[in-house]
Amino acid sequence: MRRRALTVLVPLAGLLVVGSGACVGALPANGDDAGTGTGAADGAIAGAGGGAGLTAGQSGAAGRASGGSGVGPQGFGGASGRATGGAVVGSGGIGGAPKTGVGGSAAAGSGGSGPGGVGPVRLVIFYTRWGTSYPEWLPTGADRNFTLGPILAPLAPFQHYLIPVDGLTNANVYTDGSGVVLRGANANDMGDAMVSLLTAAPAPIGGPASGPSFDTVIGTRPGALGPPLRLAVGQFGFDDNPGICFDAKGVALRGEGDPNAVAMRLFGHTARSPTGDIDSDYPLLGAAQIGNAAEALARGLTDTVVLMWGDHVDPKWLGLSQDVHTLSHLTSGAYTALSAPMPPSSPTGQFQTLQTWYATQFRNLLQELSVIPVGATSLLDQSVVIWISESGTGSDHQGYFIPVVIAGGGGGRLDIWKYIDLETHPVPASDLQVVTRTQGDLFAALARLWGIPTFGDPAITRQPMLELLKP
Repeated sequence: MRRRALTVLVPLAGLLVVGSGACVGALPANGDDAGTGTGAADGAIAGAGGGAGLTAGQSGAAGRASGGSGVGPQGFGGASGRATGGAVVGSGGIGGAPKTGVGGSAAAGSGGSGPGGVGPVRLVIFYTRWGTSYPEWLPTGADRNFTLGPILAPLAPFQHYLIPVDGLTNANVYTDGSGVVLRGANANDMGDAMVSLLTAAPAPIGGPASGPSFDTVIGTRPGALGPPLRLAVGQFGFDDNPGICFDAKGVALRGEGDPNAVAMRLFGHTARSPTGDIDSDYPLLGAAQIGNAAEALARGLTDTVVLMWGDHVDPKWLGLSQDVHTLSHLTSGAYTALSAPMPPSSPTGQFQTLQTWYATQFRNLLQELSVIPVGATSLLDQSVVIWISESGTGSDHQGYFIPVVIAGGGGGRLDIWKYIDLETHPVPASDLQVVTRTQGDLFAALARLWGIPTFGDPAITRQPMLELLKP
């Protein structure tokens, strides 16, 4: 079966903006750390010197080169606050009513919902399917002294904002006749891993979720800036599975897949996206949705975003001709990848290539958030950004050893620049399917940043990961 072509119309100017004779992107297509380049695959924001603002009354953040203009009819000013020009979000502040702003120092006005007008902590969930490739994902070292592995290497510019978590289980509750058993959710045979991941609640086979997902709890709490924004890049499988988000009644909430429709609905202008077949345009569709996420957060329209990367795509832009699910099976199993004294690299490296590309997209997201000023800090400083998958090792499709990377300052409350390794390596074979800490433990700890004392079903949430937070 051939996947649907997604037709999205956008002016050419919405893809690249030239400022002072140079193309300036958040990150170039080739994955280099430099801020200059064509930015073609990333749909990077460009421009500088205050450009056109998010609205007629908000100036854009300063770019790395002089001059430049915003993206789209309303403009989305330059992407970097590291040069002159800055941006002033008017006296309404983030989360307040926008008012006329002019170029100058980067600052947010009064009127936000938090101290100094910075507003609440923002949540961004970045979801990719079918786990990752071990051992290439694993950092080396421990605690504050760690080095990112090959897959996470693109995140090195933001390492001081990171908390990689290794050994966490996406757990589900099963009844085996003798009692309740806590096991890793299974993305293949049981099909419950996507349901349990963000709910941390028992996921019945073929039924609705038995609790709301984390984004619903955070994004609908009293004082939230607006409804959660759920964005999809492509689709999940042939049947276009709704994804990982659920409302308070456990009903699945599908992500919005048309970036232009999202941008027009929220901002009144088109998104940074192409027209054509998803196999070739998936990178630009992703960049457009990253741009939508950043702009919605910058405008204070929401403080909760989920970005879901669909797996029903052949990554032709990476020279790979098989779909994401098939590529995931070209990895080493858990026993080989995690238990061997000298774990070999994955057999083909193709899924590793894809995961490294996802890491680059995650870096692009962090870059965009890092240059949006909020008070004396940035939107990244005021956010919790989570890259997570429902599975662990790609070939096994079980919920043990799911890859988790947390980024952002969390409003100064996240204990960042730390590697949390829940298992010794090599992992004893007897421990490969032992549940130690769960996704419920992760989200229960993070929920405290929004004043929510706990999260998830007590059978799954057993020991909140308070080591994520500053004392």
